[in-house]
Amino acid sequence: MKKYLLLFCITILSSHAFANFINQGSWRWHKDDGSETTATYLANEQTAPTITNTDNVRLRVELFNPQSDALPLDNTTLAYSITGLEGSWILISDTIENRDFALSKSAFVTSFEATTQQLTPKAGYTFQPGKIIDSQEPFTDTLAPNVVTEYEWVIKPTSSAKLNTTYFFETSVLGYNDPLPTLSIGAVLPVTITGFTVSQQNNVALVKWSTLTETNNDRFEVLRSSDGQTWQIISTVKAKGNDGSAQNNYAVTDNNPLNGNSFYRLRQYDKDGKTTLTDIKPFTIQLLKEIAASIYPNPTVNAINLLVKNYNGNVTASLMNAQGTVLNRQLITVNSATSSYKLNVNTKLAAGTYYVSLNGNNLSQTLKVIVQ
Repeated sequence: MKKYLLLFCITILSSHAFANFINQGSWRWHKDDGSETTATYLANEQTAPTITNTDNVRLRVELFNPQSDALPLDNTTLAYSITGLEGSWILISDTIENRDFALSKSAFVTSFEATTQQLTPKAGYTFQPGKIIDSQEPFTDTLAPNVVTEYEWVIKPTSSAKLNTTYFFETSVLGYNDPLPTLSIGAVLPVTITGFTVSQQNNVALVKWSTLTETNNDRFEVLRSSDGQTWQIISTVKAKGNDGSAQNNYAVTDNNPLNGNSFYRLRQYDKDGKTTLTDIKPFTIQLLKEIAASIYPNPTVNAINLLVKNYNGNVTASLMNAQGTVLNRQLITVNSATSSYKLNVNTKLAAGTYYVSLNGNNLSQTLKVIVQ
């Protein structure tokens, strides 16, 4: 009976490998630290590296069409297993809940960016550019007969990743001509960061994150970038430390955020100097400009002209003499980015010093004017 069962399994696997499918071939891992052509390799082709942090990694996989007809590569996905072909497979997607790996945005490559040939060329096949996959977005693609391509997935371990474990990876093309890609998780993933967010609080950016574990953790750096490439440190935060028994919450305020679009990420330092970078968080803020008011000309002969910038709404303008007596009060509606108004002065003002008091929503200002 066992002999027949083994023969049945071999038959199924053989038909799986040589059915009318696009095949999965060679593979290689590298860091997410450079472009599609410059990123650092973690190991040789067909060789499993061991990682000990939660940094992004990128898996490049060769896909080829040995059939006589063109075949679709629509929405090709990546899945993982800890038992290999005969085990259960879990799709790697944008979701991190109950997943050991998730798709992750990169600072160095972009979704659906075309790939060049980086793996050893496959004899007798013509290369066709593939795609970088860093999110669960639908796409369509086709592979002609005797054409090979290379797809690359940007993924990262989550807090559910199992230590001292080797993972197997497969694409959804279903055919296999080489051993499956594998990746090992080492003994420590020292810090588990959750809830990393950036939000606007009035005219500042509030950066918040939490940790579930902080083994060997020393500190965090909050980094900001205008382009996702060049980063500056805006704050350093000492680690609170714990053994996994309690959640730690952190918050940093960037009091001088960049106007418009920017990016934030965290750099975590172990006590031995090793570092881990989080995902990048895009952030957009339209800074409220400072309200500015002035009188012109100043000194003046009699006319008092008021200039109000960066304000919209009603303003009460009160003209007072040096003794504080209100000589004139009027309501002005400011409805543009830069507005000029002439105060209504019913009588000729005697030479001297006067004051114009302005009051409105978020506006309280007194201006001095000299009448000659």
